Amino acid sequence: MGQAIMIYIKTNHCSIMSMIWLLLFLQTVSLTWAKDFIDKEIEAEDGQFGTEEPAVWKELSYTLPDYPKKSDLQLFTIPNAPRGYHYAIDMKNLMITPDGVVHYTVVITSSGASQNIFAEGIDCQQQRFKQYAYGQQGDRWQRRNHPRWKSLQAIYGRALLYRKVLFQHYFCNELGIVYSLQSIKIRLQDNDDDDVEEFFLYE
Repeated sequence: MGQAIMIYIKTNHCSIMSMIWLLLFLQTVSLTWAKDFIDKEIEAEDGQFGTEEPAVWKELSYTLPDYPKKSDLQLFTIPNAPRGYHYAIDMKNLMITPDGVVHYTVVITSSGASQNIFAEGIDCQQQRFKQYAYGQQGDRWQRRNHPRWKSLQAIYGRALLYRKVLFQHYFCNELGIVYSLQSIKIRLQDNDDDDVEEFFLYE
């Protein structure tokens, strides 16, 4: 009888210990699952409310294009431009780099046969421009020393308003988003002025 009682107690003791271990195991699993669930909820909320820091914009390196040729120039209209001034873009070297900058070469010719050529870029999102180089005799570029971005709102003088016009009418939409390269070329081609071709000096 005593031996039977001892076996019964031992058997029940093992069952109780097994139950305790099972409960501890289930509690651990539940806590782990709950933590994972909470972490995922926090991540979802972070993504929903935009708490992550935005990526820092960085301008990519830019190689100056080939010097423009007359056959690659596309005349375009600048409303209220100074009398006798005509503007053209080098369509061959017009490009949009992965950082979102529109790079272009502009040729400005006056009725006095003087000509200015600039390699520039426009950042639609930040509404600013940068001049990288200007043309010199001998069809060569002269790089600007330490070129900096400048606000398009800081442009004064009607002769330089072409940058604002490129930004507003040809390169960027009203939200500051750059058009595709194909769209930009179409917009430029739809606003040409063949009557002023004689003013360009290229042979």
